Amino acid sequence: MKKTDKSPSIIYHLVPEYIYDQSINKLDNYNCKGFENSNFIHSTWDLKELKRIADLIFTKAVKYPEGPEVVGKFYEKPSVKFILLAINRKKVKAKMGFVKPSYYHIYGSIPRKAYKILSVRRNKNGEFILKS
Repeated sequence: MKKTDKSPSIIYHLVPEYIYDQSINKLDNYNCKGFENSNFIHSTWDLKELKRIADLIFTKAVKYPEGPEVVGKFYEKPSVKFILLAINRKKVKAKMGFVKPSYYHIYGSIPRKAYKILSVRRNKNGEFILKS
């Protein structure tokens, strides 16, 4: 990261709890790159934007023009539990970069000491209620 980067040091990553459980290695480091079919972990410092994207992807069936896949179909039910990782990006050793000022990509594992696990609630429509 550039020294002129004035972004907040805490960034967030939302993940279904069962995917989180599958993405912990023997050292308790977290890496769910395969969950999102990409080579990085999505994160942002903007909880409002995270909620908007999460509601779009995980509560509605969204078709992407790139293919016939329907994203969100599996996660529509409010009974699927999610957790929110509050990540101190200064403690992440993996390469990081940002695509827009509020979106970070993490290209590797996140050490357990670099994040806190926050609980996530959803309303009866499945929409997320996110608080830091």
